[in-house]
Amino acid sequence: MLKNVALFMSFKKRVSRPRLQFWLLFGLVTLLLQLIIFLIILHSMDDEFRWNWYSPNLNFTDPVDDLDIVKQVLSDHGYSIYIIDKDLLQNNSNIAIITNNQKCLVCKYLNSRTLEMAVSKDIEREVFKTFRSIGFHSVSFSCTKNSLDLQGEISTAYLIKRHYSFLIVVLRKREGNNWWFGHMKNDINYIGKLTSIGVPFSNIKHTLFARSEGMIEKFKASWKFIPGTHLDFLFPVNITAFLLDSSKCRYVECNQERANRFNRTYGLVQTKSAQRFRHKAWKLLSKAKAVLDSLGIEFWLNSGTLLGYARECDIIAHSRDVDIGTMAGSYSDKIEPAMTSHGLRMILRLGRPNDSLELSFSDQSSIKLDVFFFYRDSDGTYWNGGTQVKSGRKFKYTFPPFELCWTLFKGLKVKVPCNTEKFVEANYGPNWFTPVTKWDWKSSPFNVRPNGQWPPTEWPFVIQVFQP
Repeated sequence: MLKNVALFMSFKKRVSRPRLQFWLLFGLVTLLLQLIIFLIILHSMDDEFRWNWYSPNLNFTDPVDDLDIVKQVLSDHGYSIYIIDKDLLQNNSNIAIITNNQKCLVCKYLNSRTLEMAVSKDIEREVFKTFRSIGFHSVSFSCTKNSLDLQGEISTAYLIKRHYSFLIVVLRKREGNNWWFGHMKNDINYIGKLTSIGVPFSNIKHTLFARSEGMIEKFKASWKFIPGTHLDFLFPVNITAFLLDSSKCRYVECNQERANRFNRTYGLVQTKSAQRFRHKAWKLLSKAKAVLDSLGIEFWLNSGTLLGYARECDIIAHSRDVDIGTMAGSYSDKIEPAMTSHGLRMILRLGRPNDSLELSFSDQSSIKLDVFFFYRDSDGTYWNGGTQVKSGRKFKYTFPPFELCWTLFKGLKVKVPCNTEKFVEANYGPNWFTPVTKWDWKSSPFNVRPNGQWPPTEWPFVIQVFQP
């Protein structure tokens, strides 16, 4: 104890009071300067950056507040908002009764995701002025269309953000009972727009808009609360059906620009006989679609009908039949009676369900509908078969792997291979754009190969010709 007192007295003698006061003052001034510099830096920060700097892992703002404002602004301007976010719909479809005690479904993932919603008309500029006045930022996406019912530059979606981001997709009415929506990547500046608003692609990649251009059936909707909030939006009445439809909604547009070029180069055939044939062929395709849709059998335009779609956005005037394709696994013995009930009689049945199956039907106009069944090889390629009636010779037509997309063809919503040109080129070769009037199905196709011969003992089962 005495030793410590002695040490303190010794230190007091060595450090005078003025020097002690100086160092204390120096320390206080240094701390004050650091505080001033900190406040200057903080003041110069962007509001959004400052918010994230304060709380890098947590937003203190309730996401419901932002969503409430978005809903209120749009509603005040006469917009109804549909919820089309698949994750929110999947969660919501499992909840039978909504109570105030349920956890907010929106809150749990909006820190790292963008909520996808939709409107059925363009959002006017005045709306975005309102958003800007209350601290929201926004960008719009667009694309150029050259179809019969959509022309020029059109808006496809809007991205709105304050503390949380909301994607509002424009659903546009197309032919039939369908809604079309665009694809984010069809806007050539989409990356710059995402960057400008501070939304990384990872936050938006789950959305329909980021995935592909699409077409969905117009769905019935009803007002429903998002669990854990006081906010109601329009939800699909049948959420399960919507989720299934939207999972297979990829869409491609018929290339009208190429069709116009074809007509300028080779002339548009508009004779009365050509018009009559096109009309009858359209009616036959429409009947086939009605039958196969009712049976739940997926099909696509094939062969000459697909060529006409890809080249002319029309039915080829000098063709004499309608061609469609479907997977062999889709075959059903219900097809024939269903076709018959729609006025289509079977005139030809070739092959077996597991090998080179082909069915042909005819209506009263005597135009033939050929249904080709496709098979998948172990290397991922696809093929369909052909059989010569008089000899039993078999032929094989091989195609590269493909996926199916919706399209509008002369007012009908049908499917085509998504990479239509590649599929057509496999069948008709690199010169498929040039018209050919003479065609032998056994030798003219670019991808045809001999595939053996049916034994004569099997002919009664694999070569069946039906008389009227």
